[in-house]
Amino acid sequence: ALREPLRQLARAQAVVLTRTDAVPSERIPDLARRVADLAPDACVAQSVHAPEALMPAGDSPEQTIDWLSGRKAFWFCGIGNPLAFVRTLEQMDIAIVGGRAFKDHHRYDSADIRSIGAEAAAAGAEVLLTTEKDMVKLESTDQWTVPTYAVRVALSIVSGEEELGQAVSRALDSDRRQR
Repeated sequence: ALREPLRQLARAQAVVLTRTDAVPSERIPDLARRVADLAPDACVAQSVHAPEALMPAGDSPEQTIDWLSGRKAFWFCGIGNPLAFVRTLEQMDIAIVGGRAFKDHHRYDSADIRSIGAEAAAAGAEVLLTTEKDMVKLESTDQWTVPTYAVRVALSIVSGEEELGQAVSRALDSDRRQR
């Protein structure tokens, strides 16, 4: 669901299409044209999300994505689009042995911690993976017997970067002049 009606795009100075790598490439030009029709004065940039690093729960050291290579992973998250997180994980060289989606903005309690740990153990997981948004909501994970990491995801502009930079600069200059 959209937070605002599509007609509000007419106010935009810039639009960034996210996760364009999750859309068939032949649909991107049509999507960009549709946005341009709704926001004729806006630049349209395209971006992708890619896993960048692993942020530890507790005292474990930060790890690179390569550290996961060949490991069995169990995922969990409470975000609006859990499938997007799973797609991010599928980009990595891991064996996904299970996962659990909670409602968006889920607050984890001790029962959740126990059940996630039990499901991961039953699946033979060597590592638990979650989002940064979820990691900050976890109570103590001391009872888990496998390391737990949040997957840090980076957004990369793959098309329209120069135009986007110019649009941001114009907006900042305009804001400065108004002060």
